[in-house]
Amino acid sequence: KKKKEKLEKLKEENNKKIKKIFSEKIIFDNLSFKYGENNIFNKTSISIKKSTFNVIYGKSGIGKTTILDLICCLNRADEGEIIVDRNNIKDFDLNNWRKQIGYVSQDNTFYNDSIRNNLTYGSNDYTAKEMEMSLKQSDLLEKIQELPEKLDYVIGESGSKLSGGQRQRLSIARALLKKPNILLLDEATSGLDKKSKETILENLKKEVKNGLTIIATTHDDDLINYANTVFDVIDRKIIQRK
Repeated sequence: KKKKEKLEKLKEENNKKIKKIFSEKIIFDNLSFKYGENNIFNKTSISIKKSTFNVIYGKSGIGKTTILDLICCLNRADEGEIIVDRNNIKDFDLNNWRKQIGYVSQDNTFYNDSIRNNLTYGSNDYTAKEMEMSLKQSDLLEKIQELPEKLDYVIGESGSKLSGGQRQRLSIARALLKKPNILLLDEATSGLDKKSKETILENLKKEVKNGLTIIATTHDDDLINYANTVFDVIDRKIIQRK
């Protein structure tokens, strides 16, 4: 009986959580975060507007990925708040919030399965046209069309039959296929050749005009040319570049 009451209480609490589509901006308000005794950010504040391409720039190990993890609620701030459209992110329904996000991390998972199933995670929710579009946006469609098996090509354990750049492009295609409102890119173009990088970034810039909000971490100067806003991570602060 107690277990049933507890489950009903959790369900009731979750029903009170905010379910809404991101429409305005994400604010880090006086935010502090640390891993153990290691202080990563100290009372830092930024604002990220919807439908913008944002680059978070800084050297490796300085905390850029942590910013993305905080937005996804994979980590929680020790002090301060993250405000989304005037609501505290803690009050959001977590599943609803994460469904709006496409996240391309540095360590993406691939299975010894077809390109199709790695692209869709085995879901039947996507049409052939939608899959083709996401692969085109990530500059991978032409390569796949050259394969005899095309989307049914099995990529091997951890994607071993694909090059590093092809795995990155497939990860980007997978994120775009979700049609997210927010796209988080964690050094997602670092292993790409110049042509593919330029093609993908031009395609992403078009999606920003269609309402997509991009937040990309990088130490690559090339991305800055595509950004509306650049944030530098320096001395435990996130500072908007003027």
